[in-house]
Amino acid sequence: MIDADDILDQIIAEQDAERDAVEETVAGAKRIESARFEDATDSEYWVAFCFQTRAQKEQFLRALKLIELGDKYIDGLEAAAVLGVEVTEPTPTWPELRGPTARLRELT
Repeated sequence: MIDADDILDQIIAEQDAERDAVEETVAGAKRIESARFEDATDSEYWVAFCFQTRAQKEQFLRALKLIELGDKYIDGLEAAAVLGVEVTEPTPTWPELRGPTARLRELT
């Protein structure tokens, strides 16, 4: 004979497990997104040099052998390479948000 209480307990247990798996997945996605957002919105990753004339700016860039990289927006890592500066700080990665965890996939 089927015991309704046992079936109800099983359904509740399965729902609890599924809810826990969803919460775990969302928490992981939030951690990843928080780190990505911080890297993506950090505005202190650039520098500007200002001169009195265009000729001064171009003279400066030519002297440093950077003019080949551009005359306005220059990739900092490319400039560092030209200048022989080793940049050891890591480049941020842009992780893709993961889908459901294995645990959640098993439950659904």
